[in-house]
Amino acid sequence: MEIERLVRERAFTIANVKDLIIKFSNQMNRSYALCYWQETPQEIHFNKKFIDLNKNNYVVLNELIVHECIHLIPGYNRHNKKFFDMCKKFNIDAYGFSVDYNYVNPIFTSSCTKCHNYKKYYAKPKKTKCHLCNGTLKIVNHSDEYDD
Repeated sequence: MEIERLVRERAFTIANVKDLIIKFSNQMNRSYALCYWQETPQEIHFNKKFIDLNKNNYVVLNELIVHECIHLIPGYNRHNKKFFDMCKKFNIDAYGFSVDYNYVNPIFTSSCTKCHNYKKYYAKPKKTKCHLCNGTLKIVNHSDEYDD
């Protein structure tokens, strides 16, 4: 898989990590990826649904990979000032992507059954009530729409 090659290249150039386990999980619902920096060898797990939804968006995937690879650097496991400074060095946003979110395919969407407010989500939303009118949110999982 092309993304695995890119992850290995970034892990080596950013954190000098040569031995890395890369996994893709359909079980992840609350994050795009997780870095297990304390493991030996270290691991990065990706939300397979998010990766599949955005497989043609190089910018999003590259920035996600860089973010996780920064966590592989000793002392950069937390989102602190050091981590934010390193993100700036690699020209990425610590908590998002440099592209307009209109170009990032969501895994979930919600629409209010009362006021019809619509929102995109990139992880499974926790909310069940609309923040505008307190109406019930209808949550739609789009991950199957983008499969090959």
